Amino acid sequence: MPRHLLPKERIRDKRVDVYLSQTEIAVIEAKAKEAGLRLAEFLRSSALGQRIHSLPAANARLWAELAPTCSNLNQLARSANEGRVINIPANLLIELHNQVQELRMDLLGGPSR
Repeated sequence: MPRHLLPKERIRDKRVDVYLSQTEIAVIEAKAKEAGLRLAEFLRSSALGQRIHSLPAANARLWAELAPTCSNLNQLARSANEGRVINIPANLLIELHNQVQELRMDLLGGPSR
């Protein structure tokens, strides 16, 4: 199967060399690891001013426990959107979705409603 080629403007063929102290590289590597990103992804996102979400270690277990609930909620929403009959009022699905989004933001340490 042929590989899909990126559009020319998305091809990364330029390299930047930067000198860092041992302390600086240690801090950057730790932040990248905390964010769950490779070093290059972390540096690129940081330099381009993109928001980097990192999950505090204390919340990782809670995030994992939330995943099956999110999956089930998505399945219910997909069924409703496809016109299948489900015995859950649409406003309840919307409220559950909003609560899950708020909980996710709380786990990330971001602003909630």
